[in-house]
Amino acid sequence: TRTSISPGEMFLMVPEHVIAAPNISRVWFATTRQNHRMLSVHRNFAAMTGTHEAMSMTEVDLWVARHLPRPPTDARVSIRPMRPGEKKRIANAASREYGAETALGLALNAEALELRKLAKSCAAVGLERSRRIDVVLVDNTPTLCMIHEHTTRGACLSGLINATWILPLTRYRDEPGSKSNIAFTSAIAALGREADEPSRLVVVPASLPRQPMLDAGLEVGMELSMFVLNRSGLRRYLDFIKKKYGDAGNPKEANRAAS
Repeated sequence: TRTSISPGEMFLMVPEHVIAAPNISRVWFATTRQNHRMLSVHRNFAAMTGTHEAMSMTEVDLWVARHLPRPPTDARVSIRPMRPGEKKRIANAASREYGAETALGLALNAEALELRKLAKSCAAVGLERSRRIDVVLVDNTPTLCMIHEHTTRGACLSGLINATWILPLTRYRDEPGSKSNIAFTSAIAALGREADEPSRLVVVPASLPRQPMLDAGLEVGMELSMFVLNRSGLRRYLDFIKKKYGDAGNPKEANRAAS
């Protein structure tokens, strides 16, 4: 009797489960940008799949705040909870920054932004899932938002949905004294963490400047490539992976089957 499964088998279980679940429209996952082998596999699939919306990719950086920075002191800056009328603005910013398909996969479209359906589905299987969004204003202009993700500890091994995602609401201007830089610095300084976490994870688009994070004492965690597959893409992806690695996710098995 087997008491364990291979990493390849576990890898294949996810798309097989999602395909069998009609209420799931997209799946997203991430790999480090240093994992050249897996990046090559995913990029080869994207090139072969035929339609760009089957798989989308964006780059983000994961930072670690072990010691919380000091609260913001700039009198031009204020931070408050998102208002209902700002959902569309945040959704448009996510689509611009990450791409439309990735924004949908991350539930950053206006209809799903508050995660009501997802929270209900997670609660049905005993898991917590929630999101809180704060807006950073400079001179009363919404400039950036902080998306605080929460789920049951251990449900997301990477910690990406127990993290604060920082998203510019306007085109980022990396210039001294710009509203973008002021808002970014203030958002980092306003970071908080949950009672049971030793540090706070922070996810930012890879295009954002690194110096404000370093100046605040944050540490580089991982450089990530993030992928989103729709249902059509997921079926093609599963077929692609099985042809490449075999039904057990093992390249040796695939080679034997082809010989």
